[in-house]
Amino acid sequence: MYKNVRFMRNLDKAVSFLLEHARDPNDDLRQARDKHRKRILYAISTGDLEPDSLLCDTVDWVPPPPRFVAWARTKWPTEMQAFLARYDNVNRSALGLQDILIGDIIPGELEKCQDYLMQAYSGIRAMASELHNALKEIERLEPIEAKYEAICEKNRQNAARPRKE
Repeated sequence: MYKNVRFMRNLDKAVSFLLEHARDPNDDLRQARDKHRKRILYAISTGDLEPDSLLCDTVDWVPPPPRFVAWARTKWPTEMQAFLARYDNVNRSALGLQDILIGDIIPGELEKCQDYLMQAYSGIRAMASELHNALKEIERLEPIEAKYEAICEKNRQNAARPRKE
């Protein structure tokens, strides 16, 4: 299956992480290690967990890989509550000189996701209201702009005519 050394080392770290944080007190160490290892391998074989999600940049797995934590939170929500299931900030588009970097953090709890969603909806409603007010202002100023353009054109024509002395 996935028998390279790097994968097996990270699999052992993932199993140790789960033993430390989500161990069933009724199981002895050997049983618990075997259960967690089999559960991770089964999740990889079914596609619920990608093998790359076990890869971690740090040697000691601090912090643990976010995709692994997100998967673990679905299996052990109360035991994994202390760990954030978030994705690293991602640049969604190319940056220009005047652009700013915007990153998205995806919280692991449903309640926090719902809170962020409600905040986003209220922001959307506020922007829609501002857009509506701006469009009304444009409608109000369009006749004034047309009148101003007419006056400017008349002034240009008068400036081009010869002067009477």
